[in-house]
Amino acid sequence: MGGACWHIGTSGWSYDHWVGPFYPADLPAEGRLAHYARRLASVEINGSFYGQPSPETLEGWQQVVPEDFVFAAKASRYITHMKKFKDPEPGVSRFLERMQRLGDRLGPILFQLPPRWRANPARLEAFLAALDGGLRSASTSSTASARPSASRPTSSASACTDRAAPTGATTTRRRSQPGRNASATGATRVAMSTSTFDNDESGFAVRNALTVQALVRARIGTG
Repeated sequence: MGGACWHIGTSGWSYDHWVGPFYPADLPAEGRLAHYARRLASVEINGSFYGQPSPETLEGWQQVVPEDFVFAAKASRYITHMKKFKDPEPGVSRFLERMQRLGDRLGPILFQLPPRWRANPARLEAFLAALDGGLRSASTSSTASARPSASRPTSSASACTDRAAPTGATTTRRRSQPGRNASATGATRVAMSTSTFDNDESGFAVRNALTVQALVRARIGTG
């Protein structure tokens, strides 16, 4: 049995200029992610493009979001802009191993390519091979399992339906995790679509994300 989930969010979440338009004035910075995750179902970690978050930071993020929340992670610029996919295996492996600290909250990985970079099929093939190997390795890593927390929220703003995703929908397949998308007869394959707004000025991104999320939920009858 299959279905589809739409996870809609923004690129980043800890913006000071969102205080007022989105975050309450008295909310401490460390409480922003939990507040965000009560309203939206996904967020892109864009800081990971510049440097990898510490394991403790990633585990902390994983613990304060609902079980069906999805983090999209922007891959390190070391892989895409500095090395330009040359000898990709070490960088890809390090990045994926670190991101597994998010457990089953980890969703799509975004690889942002340099502007005006000409196509290099040989490097692309090597990168895809390294990515496949890294994903296989990460799927067996002991850090991939989420640690339970009694205080964790049980649901988020994701919009899901038992109906199949519409033809032509952009989806990202996620590896089945124990206890997630599971049924009595085994794992359920769910197509997941993520949409991210990055116009963070004056909180426009979060406003747009909330609007689209409401439209999707109304369309599929989940809210």
